[in-house]
Amino acid sequence: EEGKSAVIRVHEYSGGRRTVKFMSQLPIRTWHECNLMEDPEGYCPSNGPFQATLTAYEIKTFLVEFE
Repeated sequence: EEGKSAVIRVHEYSGGRRTVKFMSQLPIRTWHECNLMEDPEGYCPSNGPFQATLTAYEIKTFLVEFE
């Protein structure tokens, strides 16, 4: 709600393993994988798109910071 970041939550609903790629028209500065309470669990610097692999029915949450 404030600043230059967004929370993105994805859900694998088909029962398979998927790799998803996240892209934005805004320049991505960093991204963090978070728990469901949106507390960061890791730090991954990035200068553009990033990708993640989801297993069957998995939910993942990311905090993306823009420049």
